[in-house]
Amino acid sequence: MHRSGTTLLSRLLESLGLFLGRTKDENHEATFFQSINHWLLRQAGGAWDNPGPIRYLLENPEIRDKTTGYIRRCLLASPRAVSYLGCMNYLRYRRIGLASEPWGWKDPRNTFTLPLWLDIFSEAKVIHLHRSSVDVALSLRRRGRREYRLQGFYRSLPPLHWMRPKRGGFVHSLRCDRLDAGLALWREYVEQGSRHVAMLEERAFEVSFETLVREPAPTLSALSTFCDLRVDPLAIKRACEQINTTVLPSGPDSQVYCPALRSS
Repeated sequence: MHRSGTTLLSRLLESLGLFLGRTKDENHEATFFQSINHWLLRQAGGAWDNPGPIRYLLENPEIRDKTTGYIRRCLLASPRAVSYLGCMNYLRYRRIGLASEPWGWKDPRNTFTLPLWLDIFSEAKVIHLHRSSVDVALSLRRRGRREYRLQGFYRSLPPLHWMRPKRGGFVHSLRCDRLDAGLALWREYVEQGSRHVAMLEERAFEVSFETLVREPAPTLSALSTFCDLRVDPLAIKRACEQINTTVLPSGPDSQVYCPALRSS
């Protein structure tokens, strides 16, 4: 689920040798796979905060086959793959999926698009990270109401709106601006993720965000083994030292943990 610590975990695993893409956004999501997941949900009339309609694509054998065939033939082997592989890897492999070293990508939307990806990468492994529902819902609302400096400047000058009308909404997600709706979305993601874990059995690793923060060394050690990473204890220790755990003041809009990588 979004806001469950997936950015923290992906950065830690990348520091231990897992390749997660050359071009990533601020949430450490490979833009190549992120854009495909966005397209998959949009095809079905869904979005990250309304993932349910993806079932219309999954339950349509003809369109599902066309969709995965298009990804396999026209995207994974296209020059666009350079944004994920990087120039050197693209020249070496020419397509995504041929690398010999452990690789993957992070995107909470995978929770619902995973069946399509398993049609393409049938031996894929999955990490399911979950977090306290209240912490997630509060974090979603807080993020949704955040206004960046450029947005504030645009809002303060009405003449700018005459030339370029506002494209986005007043919050990132209207659904997640309500705590009860954010909690319901959390439940959708966690229940779907748990179903994948049960189906994949030994090819799935499920862990809570709270366990990752409280017991980082054994958690990262187990995850490294799961991801086929050859990591020595010293590397695990260095990765754990990067975790910055801050306890925020208690209150109706606080979180128990606010972890991030320490600045170098």
